[in-house]
Amino acid sequence: MPESEGVYQLRDAHKQIFSIKGVINMRESLLEAFEENDKVVWFEYEEDQFYSKRESELIQQYLQVHGEMPGGGEDELDDLF
Repeated sequence: MPESEGVYQLRDAHKQIFSIKGVINMRESLLEAFEENDKVVWFEYEEDQFYSKRESELIQQYLQVHGEMPGGGEDELDDLF
């Protein structure tokens, strides 16, 4: 796992996405996610120096398909407040 900027998607045991995050250091952030959340079983990532823009794109794609935020919207807005 690279220590670079990028976006990752966390998935549960049913491979359902419950979190999409754009971060400066993917390795550090993913290690934290695995320590703090026992739902994490799968993950996907992509390196992108414009991680915030890519995060927004992936969330918009998810919203178009599912009609709600990943994880039912419970975690994603926490970062804004």
